[in-house]
Amino acid sequence: IVLIFGHELPLGRSLPTCWLDRICVHQTDMDKKKEQINALPVFVAQSSKMLVLWDQTYFERLWCNLELATCARYGGTDKVELMPLWLAPWLLSTILLDLSSAGILEIMFHLFPNYSAAWMHDISEMSESIFGHNPAMESFVSTFAVWMFSGIAYLPVSIPSFFCFRAKLLSHQLMLEQMSTFDVRAARCTVASDRASIEEQVTALFSGMEDKTAAPLPSAVDDGEVVLQRFEPLQEDPLVRFNAFIRGNLREFVISQIGDELSVPYHICLVAFLPMIFYSSVNVLGCDNGPCASSAK
Repeated sequence: IVLIFGHELPLGRSLPTCWLDRICVHQTDMDKKKEQINALPVFVAQSSKMLVLWDQTYFERLWCNLELATCARYGGTDKVELMPLWLAPWLLSTILLDLSSAGILEIMFHLFPNYSAAWMHDISEMSESIFGHNPAMESFVSTFAVWMFSGIAYLPVSIPSFFCFRAKLLSHQLMLEQMSTFDVRAARCTVASDRASIEEQVTALFSGMEDKTAAPLPSAVDDGEVVLQRFEPLQEDPLVRFNAFIRGNLREFVISQIGDELSVPYHICLVAFLPMIFYSSVNVLGCDNGPCASSAK
């Protein structure tokens, strides 16, 4: 009930209000559309967060770029929350695959009752016959053998996991590449007549903004010696300044939130492997489905 209707529970706070551009901006009455678009900065400036549902076409849509520019002008990266649409399917697929592995492991426990504790003694004797009496080696070989046998549970899901992670890697890489090569002038606009007005609004938003992407200037004095500073001319084109914001500030912010294409944040890893975490906890607290005295050894 909480999972389905939890958003309806105020819990002592007011329910959030969402403004959806596609629904809230009139799509057929051009006069109302123009009036509501002119009021776009007001909606964005009064918003606590801007949720960006990224897909492969997001940065290619000029209207989306206008909303992002407005949010950047009035709140910076702190107000942007970028949620890739590939994240939820990948995370759910990983959870289901891990749940399948936990199910296979449970079947193995029914076929070989308490094998993790029952086989330790036999494996230790085998290790002693090969490597001699060495308690540390016997413990290592026994634990390694039991873990390798348990790893069989992951073999059936290894192939679908490969394709699942490959799709995640490609989508994540594409998102970061689009941001690193972003150019607002290359974005598409469904109605060609809207392009000029949108670019004018982006220009107005980024005109006079301080360029925060520039590196700090070095000191004019270094170890007692005067250093002649070279000043680069400021980039006056506001559209180029907006491009630099997407390529620099926003891209770095997104990487800090969800990582680059080769990394997965720790909290997402915990969510992805919750089934095996819960199963392992039950297995440990249940003494490997056997006597706790034997399991402790």
